[in-house]
Amino acid sequence: MKKVVISYSREDEEFKEQLISHLSGLVNRGVIETWHNRDIVAGDVRAGEVDQNINQASVVILMVSPEFIGSEYCYAEEMKHALRLHEDGCVRVIPLRLRPCDIEGAPFEQLKCIPEQRWISQYADRDSAFLEVIEEIKIAIKEVVPKKELALRERRELNHEFSKWLNDTEVVLKSRATEVIELDDIYVYPDLRSLDSSDDNFIETSSSRLAEAEGYTLVLGEEQSGKTAFAKSLFKSCFENNKKPVFINAEDGNESNISELCNEAIKAQYEDINDLSEINKSDRFLIIDNFSRISLNKKHQNILLAGIEGEFNTCVILAADSR
Repeated sequence: MKKVVISYSREDEEFKEQLISHLSGLVNRGVIETWHNRDIVAGDVRAGEVDQNINQASVVILMVSPEFIGSEYCYAEEMKHALRLHEDGCVRVIPLRLRPCDIEGAPFEQLKCIPEQRWISQYADRDSAFLEVIEEIKIAIKEVVPKKELALRERRELNHEFSKWLNDTEVVLKSRATEVIELDDIYVYPDLRSLDSSDDNFIETSSSRLAEAEGYTLVLGEEQSGKTAFAKSLFKSCFENNKKPVFINAEDGNESNISELCNEAIKAQYEDINDLSEINKSDRFLIIDNFSRISLNKKHQNILLAGIEGEFNTCVILAADSR
């Protein structure tokens, strides 16, 4: 079953419900499932939950209207995240021309917008307009799935035991619906804030976006706050985006040579990669957990960090917040 995510402004709730009604045939036949936010205003929803559903989507519908274009969260965050995945061939973004507004220069301007002739609000018979939308969604689902399957065939395979560890919640959970509850079944990416933000005034950003970022990021959190679960989910997101992530638990080793550390980790995590040199530098993504528990002295920590900078363009380090 493929997921269709609907991105809309709360002023267009009526139109969204009409679209949901027209999608019910595909839903009832088990072809798709739908997901949407009832309120798109920033601060009313968790950014991590939105990103997670967009990451899982085959199709993202942008319900374009003046309020949609004017929404900072919807326009600047949610839509741009979907368009990045569209460019990678992981999702198909369909701009739905809902109510007339100026879209010149919009990031989706070059995409095929539907309906092509008029805005939906200008139709005397809106059912006919929505039927055109449904037909486009059917085509999109068929187009996007082969791209995902191709990506799966091309990417390296993970070691079976390591994959099991990635999916392990590390706590005992029970459900009547399934015998085994995996991390993906329950995990929601946490929101992060900048270290230099004040306690009373800060902007939250979803940690899921780190999978698409470049550069070096330090994530601090209290003990038992879910940093390892985040590291696991981040690894899987990077891997699904055709990166070659490497996970290192700083607590387990006392080696300052980053290449040696990575080579050992790669052999345990991948089936057909044995050495860091086999991975293009642009595809490398290093994740280090428990850095606050590392046994190296300051001198060798600096050697390790210098080595990371030389071998990786992107690295996320997780550590306990001792402030």
